[in-house]
Amino acid sequence: MHTSHWDYGFTDPPANLPALIRAHINDAVAKCQGDARHRYTIESVWMFEDYMSVASQTEKDNLLALIRAGRIALSSSYTGPHSGIMSPEELNRWIYRARRARDAYNITTRTAHVDDNPGYTWALPDALAGSGVDRLVAGCNTAFAN
Repeated sequence: MHTSHWDYGFTDPPANLPALIRAHINDAVAKCQGDARHRYTIESVWMFEDYMSVASQTEKDNLLALIRAGRIALSSSYTGPHSGIMSPEELNRWIYRARRARDAYNITTRTAHVDDNPGYTWALPDALAGSGVDRLVAGCNTAFAN
């Protein structure tokens, strides 16, 4: 199983990302279609939204079929938040777009991926659990922890 971490506006200018993400996710879809053992995780909802905004109907259908089959996972995270400065209400709203994607496309998102931040607020698990997210994968960036 592989995933990829994209920093919005850091790895590339925001205007370039939909096309790059489309190519990346299409590659993951092709690998999943070519090998039944292959799995992939879309790290954040914004990536999914960017992909869906530029993908063809066939590409969308192929991706959604793999998500529904459990071969590609969509993280419930909208972004990798700097949650230490977010209020409980902001944390709750941070999850709204995942719920919108679940409802719009009839898919599940049970895991949140949050990467590349020095830490996370104690309120994050409560916000996730309140939205039906029962798993958290955190890749803390310890370079900025001190």
